[in-house]
Amino acid sequence: IYWEYDNVKCKSKLDKVIIDHYNKTITLIDLKTTGKSTFSFETSLYQYRYDIQAAFYSMAFAWLIKNEWKHLNNYTILGFYFIVESTKSVGYPLIYKCSDKLLNNALEGYYLNNRLYKGIVKLIEDYKWYISNNEWMYDRDVIEKDGIITI
Repeated sequence: IYWEYDNVKCKSKLDKVIIDHYNKTITLIDLKTTGKSTFSFETSLYQYRYDIQAAFYSMAFAWLIKNEWKHLNNYTILGFYFIVESTKSVGYPLIYKCSDKLLNNALEGYYLNNRLYKGIVKLIEDYKWYISNNEWMYDRDVIEKDGIITI
């Protein structure tokens, strides 16, 4: 899906979309493999920021319906799911449904275990700042604080 968010061109490639025309529902799915147990996927979700992927892809599909596939406007999106399988313990896949809270946190940002996780809104804002300032050497926060880092 080639789409736009806040005047930034974006691209999203979903693994699977199930459109049920009878029940007028849509399910968004991403497939993941892990070298760990499928039960530990939540740790990987935050480590690799799959929450952002889920929110970003959900936003992309909503944009697609609003702007190009208007005939699906009255369909209900049932949610975003990760289907996770282990490469070490094959045969025990799990399905993880992303809650609205998780998707909203990925959009707005949040703290978890005293660590700030930037959301899509802030990341896009940062991206636009880097483009307009042509500054790539240091983090925006460091530059705006004149190189002073509080610890």
